Amino acid sequence: AAQEGISVGSHGLRHTDLSSLNQSELNEELTGSKRWLEKVTGRSCDSLAFPYGHYNQNTLDECNHLGFSTVFGTEKINRESDRLRVVERFTVNPYLSAVNQLYYIVKGRYE
Repeated sequence: AAQEGISVGSHGLRHTDLSSLNQSELNEELTGSKRWLEKVTGRSCDSLAFPYGHYNQNTLDECNHLGFSTVFGTEKINRESDRLRVVERFTVNPYLSAVNQLYYIVKGRYE
């Protein structure tokens, strides 16, 4: 995919809730994933989608420090200040029918 020009972003090494990690664990999770993706793809990795959509100020600061210029949350972004730094993404819910999933995609949020 990367050879065809498709951008590949990080989702962490272990799909861990990044907001629950201490500073050392967070750095290891993000740095390890970034390095691995850059080695495999031969391209810079500058985006990250937070596992489970969970993040906090510490994860945002560490992402900035490591050069992730784009970070993706979920439709559950609550703080207005985060909207300046976090791009909303809509998650696919495997427990909804295709019709209901489409309804929520069009609506732009789950209820």
